[in-house]
Amino acid sequence: MFFTAIKKRIYMPNNFFTLSAPEQAALIERSADQLGMPPIIIEKDIWICWLLEKIFSLTEMQMAFRGGTSLSKVFNLINRFSEDCDISVDYHNFKPDLDLENTSRTQLDKKITPELKNKLKIYISETVLPYLKKEINKSLPKGSFDITLNPNGEELRFYYPSVVSSAFLTTQDGNYLTTENGDYLVTENNNKNYLKDHVFIEFGARNSTEPCEKHPLKTYISDVINVELGLPMPVVNTLSPIRTFFEKLTLIHVECFKDNTKPTPDRYSRHWYDVYMLNNSWVGIEALSNFEILENVVEHKKAFFHYSFVDYDDCLSGRLRLIPNENYLKNLEKDYIQMINAGMFNGTPPSFKDITNGLSKLEKNINEKLKS
Repeated sequence: MFFTAIKKRIYMPNNFFTLSAPEQAALIERSADQLGMPPIIIEKDIWICWLLEKIFSLTEMQMAFRGGTSLSKVFNLINRFSEDCDISVDYHNFKPDLDLENTSRTQLDKKITPELKNKLKIYISETVLPYLKKEINKSLPKGSFDITLNPNGEELRFYYPSVVSSAFLTTQDGNYLTTENGDYLVTENNNKNYLKDHVFIEFGARNSTEPCEKHPLKTYISDVINVELGLPMPVVNTLSPIRTFFEKLTLIHVECFKDNTKPTPDRYSRHWYDVYMLNNSWVGIEALSNFEILENVVEHKKAFFHYSFVDYDDCLSGRLRLIPNENYLKNLEKDYIQMINAGMFNGTPPSFKDITNGLSKLEKNINEKLKS
């Protein structure tokens, strides 16, 4: 059996982050039992909230929390655990006078997009990353945490020591086994999981952050443990779910035109699930009377995310596509089953057939409205 040591931590009442690893694990597992969720998800959610609290305390840039995590954590519109932080840094921060309608494709491709990406990289490397490293060193036990910058300069990965992916070893009378140095002994869980072993933070500087509004959010564990534990409760500027709905629609539209020989991206079934859930909520009703937001999304996609094989204007002229080719669908279904088996959903998720049937009807509904 493979053993590893986890550092003992000094106990301080009312602060989760200074509890010992077994004490943290006990709170997480209790919450997981009551919420019917895997402990590893409850744990990761704590670190997502911790990161969001730190990032949105930086006020010099207009930013918006977006994507699946915002749909689940802020708006409670989807019943899946979304494990990444997707953050838009508004392009107006770097190019306040940029007018997309009156800027040529050549200017956008050759000059403006590289400039936006470069300025974002500088902001992340010189402001965001040093700040987060400082907060890690100030607030968390030394030596156990790390944050790294991806080579593209636009993504961060925050690594944390899991207290629930391993089993703490105890004596027959229930005392925790430790090394001579006072470290806790655990057995490693080497099973691969759909859930990543870190929090992935993706920044982008080629999106709008409007419409948006401020929302508070809290950890899952806070819904169960009615004691002040010093857990993060960030207030974040959050992108409208109606815009997220249209952004996902246009993303799916692009995927439907991709070459059959291209591999299906990993973890992409979440987009079809998210659109299905949004369409069956108030978002679906309001979105279909707010096509001006779709028009703005299409304008942005044409400016910054254009492809030679797809025409975004089809999304506005009654030729939107939401159902990809048969091979792509088979791979999506496999990915969706992986999500289910990994416990990424709260409750019973819709079947893959229900999702594809729902999106087929949505495609028809939107196209008919746009043609009328």
